[in-house]
Amino acid sequence: MSIAGTRSPSGIAEALAGMRRHGLNLRAALRRAMRRRALYARTLGELAALSDRELADIGIPRADIRRVALEHAEGRG
Repeated sequence: MSIAGTRSPSGIAEALAGMRRHGLNLRAALRRAMRRRALYARTLGELAALSDRELADIGIPRADIRRVALEHAEGRG
């Protein structure tokens, strides 16, 4: 499987595809991917640490924590 075919929270494949399309600097693209990965990890950890009651209060089922963290890191949430 090629790296362009992978989907990861860090967005490395997206960063590389964007570089090819827009000629972006590799270092800048990797920094952005690393920041997104760090934001994903931090958000995931914070949500996972909440109790089921706290998650219910904010309307997030425990099963959706990863999706919510990914959307947040990608700027969609």
